Amino acid sequence: MGSVSFSFWIWWILAITHIPSMIQIIEARIPESPLQCNQTLCTLYNTYGRWGDRKDCYALNATYPTTEEELRAAVSFAVKHNLKAKVVTRFSHSMPKLACPDQAVQSSFFISTEHYNLQIQIDTANAVVTVDAGVSLRQLIDAVEVAGFSLVVSPYWE
Repeated sequence: MGSVSFSFWIWWILAITHIPSMIQIIEARIPESPLQCNQTLCTLYNTYGRWGDRKDCYALNATYPTTEEELRAAVSFAVKHNLKAKVVTRFSHSMPKLACPDQAVQSSFFISTEHYNLQIQIDTANAVVTVDAGVSLRQLIDAVEVAGFSLVVSPYWE
């Protein structure tokens, strides 16, 4: 019994003296927008790191619609000016370069859903939910839970 008590005290003293070095502060942050624009062009970065071909993805300009009307106007503008437009999300999670419109920068255009995330309509009578394209999974889960619903199938990440 004496040896158990002695080893317990040794363990306790070692644990107390090492606690400050074992405590770490971890801070979670939302990633920076993958779409960065300056006066000359916009660059789309991949959240996973570099694109598979190791080349950056550029476009002449980008727009950030907040309503369906603005989204339609952006698509109309791209069609009218013969631009290759691609819709990008606020996280740009794509392994292949599907979000990159074209290598010809002067004929490319980005449409970002970063600010198109205001509307979540829940029709409880018909069990139908309609959301804007930029609504995050966390926003959607929270909204349907308030209405007494849940998602049948959802990924394990937000």
